[in-house]
Amino acid sequence: MKRAIICGLAFLACAALLSNNVARADDEERLLPDTSRASRFRLVIRETIKELGLDISILSAEIVKRFTFPSDVEEDSIFGIDISHHNEDGCNCKINWSDVEGQKVKFAYLKATQGATGQDARFSANWNLVAQTSILRGAYHFLSPFSTPEDQVKNFLKMMGPLQPNDLPPVMDIEWTDPANPENDGWKNKSPNEIVEFVLKWLTAVEDATKRTPVIYTSRVWWKDRITDANLSKFQRYPIWLAQYVPDSTKGQDVPKNLPAAWTTWAMWQFTESGGFTQGLKAAVDVSVFKGNLEKFHQTFGIALPPPVTGSNDKPKPDTPIDANLTPGGGTIPGDSTTPSDGSTPSGPSSGSSGGSPPAADPAKDASVATPDGGNTASGNTMPTPTNTPSGPAMPTVTNMPSGPASGASGASTPKADPTKDANLGTPNSGNPPTSANPASSSSTNAPKSGPANKPSGDGFLGTVPGNSSPPRTNRGQSDKRPGDNPDIRME
Repeated sequence: MKRAIICGLAFLACAALLSNNVARADDEERLLPDTSRASRFRLVIRETIKELGLDISILSAEIVKRFTFPSDVEEDSIFGIDISHHNEDGCNCKINWSDVEGQKVKFAYLKATQGATGQDARFSANWNLVAQTSILRGAYHFLSPFSTPEDQVKNFLKMMGPLQPNDLPPVMDIEWTDPANPENDGWKNKSPNEIVEFVLKWLTAVEDATKRTPVIYTSRVWWKDRITDANLSKFQRYPIWLAQYVPDSTKGQDVPKNLPAAWTTWAMWQFTESGGFTQGLKAAVDVSVFKGNLEKFHQTFGIALPPPVTGSNDKPKPDTPIDANLTPGGGTIPGDSTTPSDGSTPSGPSSGSSGGSPPAADPAKDASVATPDGGNTASGNTMPTPTNTPSGPAMPTVTNMPSGPASGASGASTPKADPTKDANLGTPNSGNPPTSANPASSSSTNAPKSGPANKPSGDGFLGTVPGNSSPPRTNRGQSDKRPGDNPDIRME
């Protein structure tokens, strides 16, 4: 009987705890409305204008200065967007990410979650679609003061899933809970130190789980009242994504002004909530800019650089053999397919009284060896003069032989042949062999050069150069589906 009573009490306690959790989740949904980031940025604009003592009518003049992709993109900076279901709900349309990709958008942050229970209804679909483009993708969480950091981390990690090396780091968005009623901001009931502790718990847990340093998205006009400028130093190791309105800079061509020194080290800046596209999405979008090139962007946010792409037309590296068929004792000379009429194999200058063939030249040691691009000789260093002359019949002359003194007693050079008078010589600059073998005399020296020297090109890679604006496509989309994703779940 006692055991039954104990089990019954335990069941009632569990039911009460579950009921309380559900009630807290309902309270959070009620206290934390699902509002767009654009509406919060409009509050940033109003608060900034108030702080600067400007006339609110300035906004009417700013409307005509809407930022538009791709015409307003500056080539020396990296531009991106952030998206939630609001962008598609507002126009009753879907984002065409292929069209967006072609308009110089380099990154996109997608809202994944808010609080302990909220999940964006369009996150999973867009997360996979962005992965099929060259746009760098990232996920952000809207932090709530109405549930624990631990519960919010679980919600976010479950929705986002594992990150790929070339994904952007996670973002924590902290600002007004209800931009329509900023005086009722849910954070006002916590002290600055309590908020600092709260925020650090979320950041630390996400960093431990993802092994990536999270980014803090916030606005200075909210932070200075809730956390204070002095406390910003406690977050120095986290990149700051600053939402800041700058009058007359709605196209991101300027930088935020009149900021305390602690805020001048921001990493990324959202400068407008009303960006637009010529195609791909009809609704307005938030636009942010990173002042620097793509390589610096990757370094700042810990993103893996795209690997170099190799192709079938790559040329050999300078320290690799020129021709696999060039073997000791003679063989094929690059660019020459001529065989003497007596059936023997042409070879380079011979040494020794036996008339045997010398070992193959080492291109790394002898600059006069034929190059890969057609057998033309490189100018500069010459081969040493052989001490012994061949004892047998002289070897035939090959037009694509490396230059340098040939064997012979005198060592004097013979005049260059005139190809218009001698049909046995190849045509200038063509590398074509003579029509018949022309045995050289033992006193002849340098074989005629067939054209200007060619040099090996590059290191054999045709890949993306750091700073290239088009990273390679990845195939993450189809493999990123995670348990628990439900595109029909949407925040109320």
